[in-house]
Amino acid sequence: MSEYNESTAAPYSSAFIIPQPLEITYYIIGSTCIIGNMLTIVVIVLAMDIKKTMTNSLILNQSIIDFFCGFFLILTTAASDPTRPMVTISDEIYCKVWLTKGPLWGCFTSSSFNLITITLERLVAIKWPIWYKLSMTRTKVILASLMVWVLGNVVMIGYGVASTTVENGQCNVYVVNSELGYLVVTLQYIMPIVIFIVAYCQIAFILQKRVSPNVQQGDHAKQITRSRNIVLTLVKVVLCFVFCWSWNQLYYLLYLLDLVQMDFQGIFYHFTVVAVFCNCCCNPIVYTISYKNFKVGALKLFGCKAKSTGNNTSSGSAT
Repeated sequence: MSEYNESTAAPYSSAFIIPQPLEITYYIIGSTCIIGNMLTIVVIVLAMDIKKTMTNSLILNQSIIDFFCGFFLILTTAASDPTRPMVTISDEIYCKVWLTKGPLWGCFTSSSFNLITITLERLVAIKWPIWYKLSMTRTKVILASLMVWVLGNVVMIGYGVASTTVENGQCNVYVVNSELGYLVVTLQYIMPIVIFIVAYCQIAFILQKRVSPNVQQGDHAKQITRSRNIVLTLVKVVLCFVFCWSWNQLYYLLYLLDLVQMDFQGIFYHFTVVAVFCNCCCNPIVYTISYKNFKVGALKLFGCKAKSTGNNTSSGSAT
């Protein structure tokens, strides 16, 4: 988990005031995330044909979720008062939902779930292309996009409510609960990585089989090239996810297994939290560097002339 585990070092521990250098770091990360993902949203909506490719619709949803990660990072940092006395029902809700940063971690978990959705969409499109073209509809993509929002927030806000207590007017956030801890680490980190490994190994095997000396030219070869470009872009997104999340999640998992003692106010722990937050800033950079259709759309939007290549078509379905 990330910053919300800061209080599990003791049976009960109240929410703490964030040190100013860390607070400034959160503001910088949040602002970068908002700007980067807002530009990504603008490029996808205005310069790319999202109606013709389901993948772009899901990438758009990913960018919207990551935008709100940055938004809630700034808001929960600026508008939290851990010294507030907890007296009324509204105070208890404030403690269990807001001081636990429920909306922020709900968005981060939704982002993980949406990345799983994109991965499975690519696997189905490449492995069963006929079924995909006949059965995959815009409505199903919208429902899947909405579902990741709901599931992510239910998991993390539910976790915060279940593991936070109010005693003697004090908000004790994220009391130690190993069972809930294992569940959240599994849903948020272990399950996505297992799915990514299985799915992308299958995708790589299928695309490798389809490349032969007889299909080096023509529309089929271009379609394979587009598919490979999308997949390679998504693999880089996944690698960013793994790099940013592994420090915190493995550290926390070792703590749950009683293999290490975590210092929730230590430099390394704060580094793991910052690494997780940085994940919401990575995707716009990856799209700009690797995703050819996105680069063409960005150049088109900002009035630059894209270098003409046979593989930069922004409209075709890259199955």
